[in-house]
Amino acid sequence: MELHQPLVDKSITDPQELSKSVERFVATPIQKKPVAAASKPDKGVEKSKFKEAKDKGLHPLAKKGPQKPKGKFHSPASSAQKREIVFYEDKNFQGRSYECSSDSSDLHSYFSRCNSIQVKNGNWMIYERQNYTGNQYYLWRGEYPEFQQWSGLNDTIRSCRLIAPYRGSHKVRVYEGEDFKGDMLELVDDCTSLYEQFQHYDIQSCNILGGSWIFYEQPNYRGKQYLLRPGEYRRYTNWGGLNAKVGSLRRILDVY
Repeated sequence: MELHQPLVDKSITDPQELSKSVERFVATPIQKKPVAAASKPDKGVEKSKFKEAKDKGLHPLAKKGPQKPKGKFHSPASSAQKREIVFYEDKNFQGRSYECSSDSSDLHSYFSRCNSIQVKNGNWMIYERQNYTGNQYYLWRGEYPEFQQWSGLNDTIRSCRLIAPYRGSHKVRVYEGEDFKGDMLELVDDCTSLYEQFQHYDIQSCNILGGSWIFYEQPNYRGKQYLLRPGEYRRYTNWGGLNAKVGSLRRILDVY
């Protein structure tokens, strides 16, 4: 607030002169300094400046930190390929079909016969009977237009099992006798003829130390097949074998 000097001279003692001084004080208006009117900003210019600053990340209302990239974002989990197998009643992928993406102990309600299969992804074991019993066959990604392609004896498939992915190293020890006795051979790779390396036709026990394996009754991956996962098998009946014959064996590798 601005203080003004008094207009009445206190040194005047004459009543008439004092009265005139008072009249002059009352009649004199107080001069106020003009206040400059605030100029209103141009809305169009203001919006343009705000957009420019926001794009540069300089405006205080602009969000800080990295912006999400445009387009659809795929997390590692969502981008993982789905394991799937498709069963067809007829040859060459014809007739009624059923898609499966997990273990199934009883498939008979989905199809009455199976003459062709497509494995879209993953490693699978299919079984001739319910509850993962009977003749079993190892399938990996690919197309099987008729059951002979997977060495099937007929068009009956009643259960299937997805083999869990494994990225580590493979190792198996096979033994001539039961309970890990007698001669032993350790393998870390596929073997087309076990007899050539081990000089034994029969394998009575084995220890799977890494990965899953398929045992075949005959050389060159022929004959009855058996899925063996990590663990100890003290006698051949533990892996479902009807006898102790093992002619070849191979690793189950992740091919997606």
